[in-house]
Amino acid sequence: MNSWVRVVHRQLLQTYNRVKQVLSELGLEAPTVKELLTYLSAQTYEEDRLRAEDIVRNEYLMLHELVEIAVLKRMGWEITRDVIVRAYPDTYKAHLVAMRAELEFARRRGDRAWLARRLRDLKSYLSDPYLPRELIGEVRRLISDVERWLRELEE
Repeated sequence: MNSWVRVVHRQLLQTYNRVKQVLSELGLEAPTVKELLTYLSAQTYEEDRLRAEDIVRNEYLMLHELVEIAVLKRMGWEITRDVIVRAYPDTYKAHLVAMRAELEFARRRGDRAWLARRLRDLKSYLSDPYLPRELIGEVRRLISDVERWLRELEE
């Protein structure tokens, strides 16, 4: 294993272990590291802007991915290299559950910058052609919640 791979692997394990506790607080079973790696390298139905290296270094993004995987598993999906495409629209449902968990975690930490950044992402979902119609209301509720949390953190 070359030194770059060792560093990334060590970072992945450190971030994974820090975030795993949050999953148990949410009543979710943490996916295995193998499932995480499979999911991070899985085929997607749209061009992902995040790289695995970004997720490995960021507790919010790691939490998001782990929740997404745990929710898909709870729905009965096996984590394979094609699960994201095969499980659509369940993957979008799991994504929104994960987004809420990620943002509530940021809220508890008082991280206004992260909330504001992800609020911009959420607003872009409303023009996403892959957003299932039945989830538009959930996206709007999440946007409203994040806007309220940002106001509360200002006070």
